[in-house]
Amino acid sequence: HVGYESIRTGERTASSWIECRPDLLDDRGNLHPAVLGYLVDSTAGVVCGMAAVPHWVVTADLQFRLVHPEAVGPVRADATAVRPGRRQSLGEVRVVDEGADERLVALGTVNHLVIAKDDDLEVPADMPIDVRYGPANPLEAAPAPLAEHFGLRSTPGGGTAELDVVGDAVNPLGILHGGLLWSPAGIEREGF
Repeated sequence: HVGYESIRTGERTASSWIECRPDLLDDRGNLHPAVLGYLVDSTAGVVCGMAAVPHWVVTADLQFRLVHPEAVGPVRADATAVRPGRRQSLGEVRVVDEGADERLVALGTVNHLVIAKDDDLEVPADMPIDVRYGPANPLEAAPAPLAEHFGLRSTPGGGTAELDVVGDAVNPLGILHGGLLWSPAGIEREGF
Protein backbone atom coordinates (compact mmCIF):
# COMPACT_ATOMS: atom_id res chain seq x y z
CA HIS A 1 0.00 0.00 0.00
CA VAL A 2 2.78 2.47 0.81
CA GLY A 3 5.07 1.62 -2.14
CA TYR A 4 7.96 0.64 0.13
CA GLU A 5 11.32 -0.22 -1.40
CA SER A 6 14.35 -1.57 0.46
CA ILE A 7 17.98 -2.60 -0.07
CA ARG A 8 20.61 -4.11 2.21
CA THR A 9 23.63 -1.87 1.85
CA GLY A 10 25.97 -3.94 4.06
CA GLU A 11 26.08 -6.78 6.59
CA ARG A 12 24.45 -4.59 9.26
CA THR A 13 22.97 -1.73 7.22
CA ALA A 14 19.95 -1.15 4.98
CA SER A 15 18.05 1.70 3.36
CA SER A 16 14.35 1.97 2.47
CA TRP A 17 12.21 4.52 0.63
CA ILE A 18 8.63 5.74 0.58
CA GLU A 19 7.28 8.45 -1.72
CA CYS A 20 5.23 11.28 -0.20
CA ARG A 21 2.03 10.48 -2.12
CA PRO A 22 -1.10 12.51 -1.29
CA ASP A 23 -2.88 9.44 0.19
CA LEU A 24 0.00 9.00 2.69
CA LEU A 25 -0.12 12.58 4.02
CA ASP A 26 -1.86 13.86 7.15
CA ASP A 27 -4.19 16.87 7.28
CA ARG A 28 -1.18 19.23 7.50
CA GLY A 29 0.36 17.80 4.32
CA ASN A 30 3.13 15.91 6.15
CA LEU A 31 3.91 12.24 5.67
CA HIS A 32 1.62 10.51 8.16
CA PRO A 33 3.42 9.45 11.37
CA ALA A 34 2.03 5.91 10.97
CA VAL A 35 3.74 5.67 7.58
CA LEU A 36 7.00 6.95 9.10
CA GLY A 37 6.57 4.40 11.91
CA TYR A 38 6.23 1.67 9.30
CA LEU A 39 9.36 2.90 7.50
CA VAL A 40 11.39 2.97 10.73
CA ASP A 41 10.08 -0.44 11.87
CA SER A 42 10.52 -2.26 8.57
CA THR A 43 13.99 -0.90 7.77
CA ALA A 44 15.31 -1.87 11.21
CA GLY A 45 13.58 -5.23 10.73
CA VAL A 46 15.62 -5.87 7.59
CA VAL A 47 19.00 -5.41 9.30
CA CYS A 48 18.06 -7.02 12.61
CA GLY A 49 16.29 -9.89 10.85
CA MET A 50 19.26 -10.67 8.63
CA ALA A 51 21.58 -10.46 11.66
CA ALA A 52 19.41 -13.10 13.40
CA VAL A 53 19.31 -15.67 10.56
CA PRO A 54 18.55 -18.62 10.82
CA HIS A 55 16.13 -17.19 13.40
CA TRP A 56 13.72 -14.32 12.85
CA VAL A 57 12.78 -11.18 14.75
CA VAL A 58 9.60 -9.48 15.91
CA THR A 59 9.36 -5.87 17.04
CA ALA A 60 9.31 -5.58 20.83
CA ASP A 61 9.75 -1.80 21.15
CA LEU A 62 9.54 0.93 18.52
CA GLN A 63 10.39 4.54 19.29
CA PHE A 64 10.91 7.40 16.91
CA ARG A 65 10.98 11.16 17.13
CA LEU A 66 9.79 13.47 14.39
CA VAL A 67 12.38 16.18 13.85
CA HIS A 68 11.06 17.90 10.69
CA PRO A 69 7.75 16.26 9.74
CA GLU A 70 7.28 18.26 6.54
CA ALA A 71 8.77 16.32 3.64
CA VAL A 72 8.99 16.70 -0.13
CA GLY A 73 10.03 13.11 -0.66
CA PRO A 74 10.99 10.55 -1.26
CA VAL A 75 11.95 9.88 2.34
CA ARG A 76 14.76 7.42 2.99
CA ALA A 77 15.39 5.44 6.15
CA ASP A 78 18.93 4.29 6.87
CA ALA A 79 19.15 1.55 9.50
CA THR A 80 22.04 -0.04 11.34
CA ALA A 81 21.93 -3.16 13.51
CA VAL A 82 23.86 -1.79 16.48
CA ARG A 83 23.40 -4.68 18.90
CA PRO A 84 22.48 -7.92 17.17
CA GLY A 85 22.17 -10.72 19.67
CA ARG A 86 20.84 -14.22 20.28
CA ARG A 87 17.76 -13.04 22.22
CA GLN A 88 17.39 -9.38 21.26
CA SER A 89 18.55 -7.21 18.39
CA LEU A 90 18.60 -3.40 18.40
CA GLY A 91 18.46 -1.25 15.29
CA GLU A 92 18.93 2.53 14.93
CA VAL A 93 17.21 4.39 12.12
CA ARG A 94 17.68 7.83 10.61
CA VAL A 95 15.00 9.12 8.18
CA VAL A 96 15.92 11.88 5.73
CA ASP A 97 14.07 13.74 2.98
CA GLU A 98 15.91 13.18 -0.29
CA GLY A 99 13.80 15.89 -1.96
CA ALA A 100 14.92 18.51 0.57
CA ASP A 101 18.72 18.07 0.52
CA GLU A 102 18.75 15.15 3.00
CA ARG A 103 16.95 17.14 5.72
CA LEU A 104 16.45 15.04 8.85
CA VAL A 105 12.82 13.90 9.23
CA ALA A 106 12.98 11.42 12.12
CA LEU A 107 15.26 9.38 14.35
CA GLY A 108 14.31 6.04 15.85
CA THR A 109 15.32 2.84 17.58
CA VAL A 110 13.68 -0.55 17.27
CA ASN A 111 14.31 -3.41 19.68
CA HIS A 112 13.48 -6.89 18.40
CA LEU A 113 13.01 -10.23 20.08
CA VAL A 114 14.86 -13.01 18.30
CA ILE A 115 12.60 -16.04 17.84
CA ALA A 116 13.02 -19.52 16.39
CA LYS A 117 11.76 -19.58 12.82
CA ASP A 118 8.81 -21.90 12.26
CA ASP A 119 9.21 -23.95 9.07
CA ASP A 120 5.74 -22.81 7.98
CA LEU A 121 6.68 -19.13 8.36
CA GLU A 122 7.37 -17.43 5.05
CA VAL A 123 9.93 -14.74 5.88
CA PRO A 124 13.13 -13.82 4.05
CA ALA A 125 16.08 -15.99 5.05
CA ASP A 126 18.46 -14.40 2.58
CA MET A 127 18.42 -10.85 1.30
CA PRO A 128 21.61 -10.34 -0.70
CA ILE A 129 23.46 -7.06 -0.30
CA ASP A 130 22.84 -4.49 -3.08
CA VAL A 131 19.60 -6.10 -4.34
CA ARG A 132 16.71 -3.62 -4.29
CA TYR A 133 13.28 -5.01 -3.34
CA GLY A 134 9.90 -3.43 -4.03
CA PRO A 135 7.61 -1.86 -4.35
CA ALA A 136 5.74 -4.99 -3.33
CA ASN A 137 2.52 -4.14 -5.17
CA PRO A 138 2.92 -1.40 -7.77
CA LEU A 139 -0.16 0.78 -7.65
CA GLU A 140 -2.41 0.58 -10.68
CA ALA A 141 -5.12 2.89 -9.38
CA ALA A 142 -5.47 5.59 -6.76
CA PRO A 143 -5.16 3.84 -3.39
CA ALA A 144 -7.82 4.06 -0.72
CA PRO A 145 -7.07 6.24 2.32
CA LEU A 146 -5.19 4.35 5.03
CA ALA A 147 -8.18 4.20 7.39
CA GLU A 148 -10.32 2.59 4.69
CA HIS A 149 -7.54 0.27 3.47
CA PHE A 150 -6.97 -1.17 6.95
CA GLY A 151 -10.68 -1.22 7.91
CA LEU A 152 -10.49 1.32 10.73
CA ARG A 153 -13.82 1.72 12.52
CA SER A 154 -14.57 4.50 14.97
CA THR A 155 -17.33 5.18 17.46
CA PRO A 156 -19.63 8.16 16.99
CA GLY A 157 -17.93 11.23 18.39
CA GLY A 158 -14.47 9.73 17.77
CA GLY A 159 -13.82 8.44 21.28
CA THR A 160 -12.41 5.04 20.28
CA ALA A 161 -11.21 3.24 17.20
CA GLU A 162 -11.14 -0.44 16.26
CA LEU A 163 -8.92 -2.27 13.83
CA ASP A 164 -9.12 -5.99 13.01
CA VAL A 165 -5.79 -7.79 13.30
CA VAL A 166 -6.01 -9.44 9.86
CA GLY A 167 -4.85 -9.03 6.26
CA ASP A 168 -2.40 -6.25 5.48
CA ALA A 169 -2.48 -5.13 9.12
CA VAL A 170 -0.44 -8.14 10.27
CA ASN A 171 3.02 -9.57 9.69
CA PRO A 172 3.63 -13.23 8.70
CA LEU A 173 3.26 -14.25 12.38
CA GLY A 174 -0.21 -12.68 12.58
CA ILE A 175 1.01 -9.81 14.79
CA LEU A 176 -0.19 -6.26 14.20
CA HIS A 177 2.45 -4.24 12.31
CA GLY A 178 4.35 -1.87 14.60
CA GLY A 179 3.46 1.31 12.69
CA LEU A 180 -0.26 0.55 12.99
CA LEU A 181 -0.15 0.61 16.78
CA TRP A 182 -0.13 4.39 16.53
CA SER A 183 -2.45 4.55 13.55
CA PRO A 184 -6.03 4.14 14.78
CA ALA A 185 -6.01 7.11 17.15
CA GLY A 186 -3.71 9.14 14.92
CA ILE A 187 -5.62 8.44 11.73
CA GLU A 188 -8.91 9.38 13.35
CA ARG A 189 -7.57 12.43 15.19
CA GLU A 190 -6.08 13.79 12.00
CA GLY A 191 -9.10 12.94 9.82
CA PHE A 192 -7.08 10.52 7.74
